[in-house]
Amino acid sequence: MLSGAKGFSWIDSGYLTYLGETLVTDGVAISLITSGDVDTVRVSLAAP
Repeated sequence: MLSGAKGFSWIDSGYLTYLGETLVTDGVAISLITSGDVDTVRVSLAAP
Protein backbone atom coordinates (compact mmCIF):
# COMPACT_ATOMS: atom_id res chain seq x y z
CA MET A 1 0.00 0.00 0.00
CA LEU A 2 1.28 3.46 -0.83
CA SER A 3 1.96 5.70 2.13
CA GLY A 4 -1.01 8.00 2.75
CA ALA A 5 -3.18 6.26 0.14
CA LYS A 6 -5.94 4.94 2.40
CA GLY A 7 -8.54 2.92 0.53
CA PHE A 8 -6.23 2.32 -2.42
CA SER A 9 -4.69 -0.96 -1.29
CA TRP A 10 -4.96 -2.33 -4.85
CA ILE A 11 -2.37 0.14 -6.19
CA ASP A 12 0.96 -1.54 -6.91
CA SER A 13 3.80 0.97 -6.52
CA GLY A 14 5.51 -0.76 -9.47
CA TYR A 15 2.50 -0.34 -11.79
CA LEU A 16 3.21 1.42 -15.09
CA THR A 17 0.75 3.97 -16.40
CA TYR A 18 1.03 5.12 -20.00
CA LEU A 19 0.56 8.66 -21.29
CA GLY A 20 -3.16 9.32 -21.75
CA GLU A 21 -4.20 6.33 -19.63
CA THR A 22 -6.86 6.80 -16.93
CA LEU A 23 -7.29 4.58 -13.87
CA VAL A 24 -10.71 4.60 -12.19
CA THR A 25 -11.56 3.34 -8.71
CA ASP A 26 -14.15 4.20 -6.09
CA GLY A 27 -15.54 7.08 -8.18
CA VAL A 28 -12.13 8.71 -8.70
CA ALA A 29 -10.37 9.00 -12.07
CA ILE A 30 -6.58 9.39 -12.19
CA SER A 31 -5.12 10.33 -15.60
CA LEU A 32 -1.49 10.65 -16.69
CA ILE A 33 -1.35 13.97 -18.59
CA THR A 34 2.41 14.42 -19.22
CA SER A 35 5.41 12.24 -18.56
CA GLY A 36 9.10 13.00 -18.36
CA ASP A 37 11.42 14.17 -15.59
CA VAL A 38 8.27 15.37 -13.83
CA ASP A 39 4.93 13.63 -14.37
CA THR A 40 1.60 15.46 -14.30
CA VAL A 41 -1.61 13.69 -13.28
CA ARG A 42 -5.21 14.82 -13.15
CA VAL A 43 -7.41 13.58 -10.31
CA SER A 44 -11.14 14.05 -10.75
CA LEU A 45 -14.53 12.52 -10.04
CA ALA A 46 -15.26 9.67 -12.42
CA ALA A 47 -18.30 9.98 -14.67
CA PRO A 48 -21.17 7.83 -13.34
